Amino acid sequence: MNVIKAFKELEFGNSVRMFRINSLDTKYAYRDLIEVIEAVGENVDLVMIPKVNYAEDIYVLDTLLSEIELNKSLKNKSG
Repeated sequence: MNVIKAFKELEFGNSVRMFRINSLDTKYAYRDLIEVIEAVGENVDLVMIPKVNYAEDIYVLDTLLSEIELNKSLKNKSG
C-alpha cells in the first residue's frame, strides 16, 4: 500500500503526518484504518475522515482506532 510505504520511507520533517481513509459508508474504510495504523501507526499524527454524516461516525472510528492502538501497544497521541 502506497500510504504505508510513504509513512515508512519519506521524511516529513515537522509537517503533520496525515492520511485520508475512504468514506465510512464504503467497504474500504475499516481496512484503510486497520492496515495503515497497524503497520505505521507510530508515524501517523491525524486520520482524515471524509463525508461524515453523523456524530456516531466519529465515535465508531474512535473506538476502532482505540482498539487498534491497544492491540498494537501504540501510544495514543491525543492523550
